[in-house]
Amino acid sequence: MPRPFPSSPRALAALGSALAVLAAPAPPALAAREPISVIYDGEYGGYVPVVRGIERPDLAAASPGGQLPSSPRIAKRRARYGLARERRAGRTGAAAPAPPGTNDPSRRWERRVGIATQFWVLDGDGLPVAGARIYRYTDPAFYGVNDDDTGARLFAHYRYLPYPYPKERAFADALLHDETFQDYGFAPVAAAGPDIDQYDNPFVRDGRGPAAPPLEFVGTTDATGSLLAVSGIFNLFDQEKFPRAVAPAAIRVGYVIVADGYQPQVVERRHEAGGVPEGRTLILAEAPDRVVVRAPEYAAAIAEVERVEFATNGAGGAAQAADGAVDRATALLAPALERVAPEARAAAASTAEARLIARLYRRAPAEAREALAARAAALEPATPARLYRLAVLRAGDARAAAVPLGAGASLPGPAQEEALAAARSALALDPQFLPAYALVDELMALERAPAAERLKLAQQALAAQPFDRRARGRSAALLLELKKDVEAFDHLRYTYACTPGMGGDRELAKRLADYYWRMGLPEKAGAYLWMLTGRVPEDPAVRVTP
Repeated sequence: MPRPFPSSPRALAALGSALAVLAAPAPPALAAREPISVIYDGEYGGYVPVVRGIERPDLAAASPGGQLPSSPRIAKRRARYGLARERRAGRTGAAAPAPPGTNDPSRRWERRVGIATQFWVLDGDGLPVAGARIYRYTDPAFYGVNDDDTGARLFAHYRYLPYPYPKERAFADALLHDETFQDYGFAPVAAAGPDIDQYDNPFVRDGRGPAAPPLEFVGTTDATGSLLAVSGIFNLFDQEKFPRAVAPAAIRVGYVIVADGYQPQVVERRHEAGGVPEGRTLILAEAPDRVVVRAPEYAAAIAEVERVEFATNGAGGAAQAADGAVDRATALLAPALERVAPEARAAAASTAEARLIARLYRRAPAEAREALAARAAALEPATPARLYRLAVLRAGDARAAAVPLGAGASLPGPAQEEALAAARSALALDPQFLPAYALVDELMALERAPAAERLKLAQQALAAQPFDRRARGRSAALLLELKKDVEAFDHLRYTYACTPGMGGDRELAKRLADYYWRMGLPEKAGAYLWMLTGRVPEDPAVRVTP
């Protein structure tokens, strides 16, 4: 029996809206289908759709997995569905990997997979240590490659492989980078959350601040000296979250504890499965400057630097206000430093002043930061983190004052030379200080340094961290520029040039586009530019610069 014609006002209004939509002309993107062809790409080991003269592996890649189909019919069907989704979303450009959820795992997941560690951090008198910074690492650590076990390229997916990361190295890395992590609000090593997957984990941090070792910052202890840390490292055995990951039967999970005025400590435990609740009580030994940190004069010095109100100092007064605050705060420390052993007094004074400067630096306006960074860098003994802080600020001045010479180069100025000297000094103090390599390379590119010189720097970065994805990508770009194509492609498996959200490297994308153009593959050349910019290469607005 036919349904009666709707007569209610609400139903009639809905029907009218639907008829108006049907009567409206279709938008151009929906008026006709894009013509789709397919081509076999040996690099991907499968068929890739070609739309508007550009390879579109993103339209046909399987998920999860990232493989391209071995059938042209399947590739074309997937591309047709993918284009329809693009039109409905009004999107152009390759899609970034789907963002993770809230990463608030269930209790069931924690019981079965998570390793929940409850910390109580105490001093030698059994009193809680508040504000202790806790970093987590695993041995082995893991690195992502974008090919499967046959060597075929995966699109926007990783296959994870293990490499040793012993506690001695993790301990040294945490201490070396701790001050820089604080400067950046711990962003380079912020915990991904317990329920990790192939995109959100401690081992691949594309575009999340300076390069960093495979550490996680899990938090600071509260006033009771406690902190709960949950690790999801055994998600590596979940084939949906980590397709094709290779992991050993047992994994060591360790923690580095750093607290001002105490000796740092590292602890680790071997686990063969997840779902382990545990508790650890740590007794931290006092450092020689503990007497300063516990002194009431130190609290007064902190209050002095916190009292500075930069908004009331007017133009040009912020730097003088900051410098004066540090002078007054360090003067307050004199009685406390008298209680330090003579042989450790100079180091304790330098460390205390550096901490006060860092506390003020992190909330100071831009005009005051450079003076504070220069003052910290001049303290003895120098540290890579303080020199790097100064180099970053001077590099910003160099970019602002750059005199363009074309092709992304500029005429070197005093700020650029000072930034380069400070960054290189940081690496001279410790070649394991990872953030400085990218800054030195950027400054060398700015003054159009030869590719061979920049390649030496990238090789030094890889000697410090063999699986640093940015250094791998930069090595590939420079080797392509030097026409060493075979060596360049050895590095490409560790990086991905173009996909949004996966460490897009503009210089590498340009070099790959040039390479495939020279090889007579315009469809593939255009794909690298299009995936990075979201526009077809014929568009005159497309500008890809290093």
